[in-house]
Amino acid sequence: MKLSKKVLAAFSMVAALALAVSFTSCADEEDENGVIEVSGNKATVNYTNESSTEYARAFRTLKQDRTDATCKITIDRAKSKGNGGVVGFMFNESKAKVTDADIAEGKEAIDAGYLTGVTAAQLEALKGKEYYDFSIAGIGLVQPVSTSSKVRGYVSVFDLVDPSSLESGKNFLDLLGDDAESVNVTKDKVSTADSNGWVVVNDYTATDNVYTIYIKMAVQTDGSIKLDYYKDSDYTNNKLNDSATALQSITIDAEDTGLDSKKDGGIGFYANVYGSSTLVGSWEFFDFAGNAIAIEE
Repeated sequence: MKLSKKVLAAFSMVAALALAVSFTSCADEEDENGVIEVSGNKATVNYTNESSTEYARAFRTLKQDRTDATCKITIDRAKSKGNGGVVGFMFNESKAKVTDADIAEGKEAIDAGYLTGVTAAQLEALKGKEYYDFSIAGIGLVQPVSTSSKVRGYVSVFDLVDPSSLESGKNFLDLLGDDAESVNVTKDKVSTADSNGWVVVNDYTATDNVYTIYIKMAVQTDGSIKLDYYKDSDYTNNKLNDSATALQSITIDAEDTGLDSKKDGGIGFYANVYGSSTLVGSWEFFDFAGNAIAIEE
């Protein structure tokens, strides 16, 4: 069973309206294993996943929603082990519950033939269930991790994510138990991406075996979201140098973001530590002027 984009848009309506009302929200957290350690606008991951079969996923969002922000990510290829994992920038995040209106929209979609393989009773069973919508710009290392591994990245959009699916299989699951990834942006838009959407970034070099990547995120007036990737030397005191040129630019179309204008969304830290692996890295959030963005402790 897979929900169509029309139904996904309907289920996201409540969250989208909430974002339009206020610039602030509650900070969301899904990290029962203590994968991410947060201090102000910074966070670190230094975690070993002992399980050989399960993923150790976690995320923490800031209290302040944003239409734009920059995330400084580091990943240590000497201290990361096994297959490592993902140090990711989560953005356009929202949390909501399935409402009666959502169920009605879903039933209409069934009647219209937009949604197949799902019954009205199954939709009814979703009432009141919490879910997340978000996008992730993930940074990882070519596997298996070694001191010669290159840095790589991906961008994906996820809808109706079931909070209980953080350790369920290769990807997030939606409320119906299906793959929650609605769009694999890098796979669709970047010609050099592999079959899973990973893009090796050859222009980055590690300093003392640590990669530093700046990801600048900006929601556009039409609701699309642009991501610009920069190297460490492009920033001075966390402010972009005037002469800097993005090494990679990726745009998520408005039809995939679920936005129709420049609206705020949650931003935060995302980590995924693969089975029998260790991931070591960090995050730091700041605005375009280089000022720190606060997180609710």
